[in-house]
Amino acid sequence: MSDLSMIPKDTEPKNFVGELIPAGKYKAQVVNSETKATSSGGLMLKLDFEILEGEHAGAHVFENMNIVNASAKAQRIARGVLAKLSVSCGLPGIPDESSDLHERPVVIDVGIETSKDPQYPDKNKVRGYYSTGDAPRPVKAVVGNINDSDIPF
Repeated sequence: MSDLSMIPKDTEPKNFVGELIPAGKYKAQVVNSETKATSSGGLMLKLDFEILEGEHAGAHVFENMNIVNASAKAQRIARGVLAKLSVSCGLPGIPDESSDLHERPVVIDVGIETSKDPQYPDKNKVRGYYSTGDAPRPVKAVVGNINDSDIPF
């Protein structure tokens, strides 16, 4: 048993992690990031975005990027998306540490990905990143040879 008596009884209810939010553009920030090895020997960057404003403030949206992958195309796409996020956060390009993305306001375009398996619920999916105007004007990131057709937004 755990003692929860330190939590005020009048704590305001918030969206729980994993609750679906409607598709749209939201001001958000990365609040947590980590890299994890994939089962195929790659490396995935896992990002946790918290919505900052509006009715869904406090809700979380998650993004996974295959930054090291056996598929050159998957890896190129993930790195291009990471570069877009970085520039939208006001950074000149992909930072050396994922924590440099934390607490930097960005607009995320959120969609809903329909589950193909009825056992699992639908989930939110980040479709794109945009500057909030709060960040300094970003410098174009250099990410290699990425064609516009390779980027999913």
